[in-house]
Amino acid sequence: MVANRAFERGIAVLAPIGTFGGCTWNPKFADWWCWPIAPNQIRETEMLISRIQSDLEEVAARSRPIPTVLAGFSNGGFMAMRLAGHGPEISGLVVAQAGAPEKFSFDGMRPMPTLLLAARGDEWQYPTMQTLRNTLVSQGWAPEWKEREGPHALQPEDVEAVISFVSRLPALPEGSIPSSRSTSAE
Repeated sequence: MVANRAFERGIAVLAPIGTFGGCTWNPKFADWWCWPIAPNQIRETEMLISRIQSDLEEVAARSRPIPTVLAGFSNGGFMAMRLAGHGPEISGLVVAQAGAPEKFSFDGMRPMPTLLLAARGDEWQYPTMQTLRNTLVSQGWAPEWKEREGPHALQPEDVEAVISFVSRLPALPEGSIPSSRSTSAE
């Protein structure tokens, strides 16, 4: 849904998937595709950061200067936060119905344009989004906050908010390739 709407607006989307069986925090999700966000999955996280860095370099080499934005929904939102702190240089961050990973540190992270999307009917993730917003503000960030009624599900209005946010960001400088700040996700 996001890629199609973005493409219609001239925005390129790179949408890697997580790891099959990566939802180690709950056995009922053992056969789902998830991003490794648990503290005991640091090695898996490092491998994904490396893969995504390589993908971003390839996209940058083949396209005009564009904003590089990490965006994630739910488990992907937790991973986007982790990558924003330890992955490639980016223009902005979108976290939808997630929060910050457990034991996450904002140390060394520069404030950046950030969109936080929350659903008031999402009884578990709504409070984590509020906590994330408050934490970012206390660290000197100025996140854009959008909340709506409804459950834990990506809705068309969420997609439109992401497209609008990305459309307002400046492109990376001509010839720049996102560079990794760190190879460690700790």
